[in-house]
Amino acid sequence: MAGVTLQRSRISTRWRSLDDFKPSRSLAAVYERAVVAGGLLIWAIGGLVFSLAAIPSLLLRPRSAVSIGRGLLRRTFRFFLRYLAASGLVRMEFSDLERLAQWAAQPEVSPLIIAPNHPSLLDAVFIMAYVPNVTCIMKASLLRNPFLRGGAHLAGFIRNDSPRSMVDQSIAALRSGSNLLIFPEGTRTGSDAEGVGEFKGGVALIARLSGMRVQPVYFTTSSRYLSKGWPVHRLPQFPLAYSARLGEPLGLEPQEKVRSFLERMEDHYRRQLQSAALQ
Repeated sequence: MAGVTLQRSRISTRWRSLDDFKPSRSLAAVYERAVVAGGLLIWAIGGLVFSLAAIPSLLLRPRSAVSIGRGLLRRTFRFFLRYLAASGLVRMEFSDLERLAQWAAQPEVSPLIIAPNHPSLLDAVFIMAYVPNVTCIMKASLLRNPFLRGGAHLAGFIRNDSPRSMVDQSIAALRSGSNLLIFPEGTRTGSDAEGVGEFKGGVALIARLSGMRVQPVYFTTSSRYLSKGWPVHRLPQFPLAYSARLGEPLGLEPQEKVRSFLERMEDHYRRQLQSAALQ
């Protein structure tokens, strides 16, 4: 990504600890729960608004509806991240996602297969708040959620319940110019896992059939909060810290088998995340 200027994330800010502006731990706990409740309220209202907006979108051309839906979703997620940052409970260092967004917005750049590790429920939000024109492969069970279904429909998300259909739709999305967001683990990393979980074959197969390289994104967090098995209501020690780092794009060698590439990818992610944890 030579020639792309690194800019400081507009969401990243210097923060004070809660003790600097909270008179007691009990009041801090009340404040933390209020912020989390406010975040859930934003999700609920936003989900209902998107569900209602999906109805008139049926009158638009499919491509126009998807373009509008992705733009609205991106703005909504940016607002949500600003809310988290303003609360003082979440620190985000996403300058690399700014780089990725600048790179992806260049007209001469091919669509990207964006493949982050998945330590938190918020990982898709982080990516889509920055990178334009993203379609996401999403668990079919989540698409049945009334607070998620409307936005997913508007943005043209892809269900994962039929592997063949998922791969075909993903390749079609890439060829039409969309960036593809896929989590190689297929689900969130377990709260008791080290690094990443076992990779699923979809990302390697899509890379093989599309001929495109995979762009790794390595998320690191200060807490396992919102990882698989950690419910929203069990609050962590605040403030939380999230960061994202871009890796070198990965592609299949000319004679490399899909399974070999998948194993190489998983080993690469494990080593990179282990290295980040030691820093």
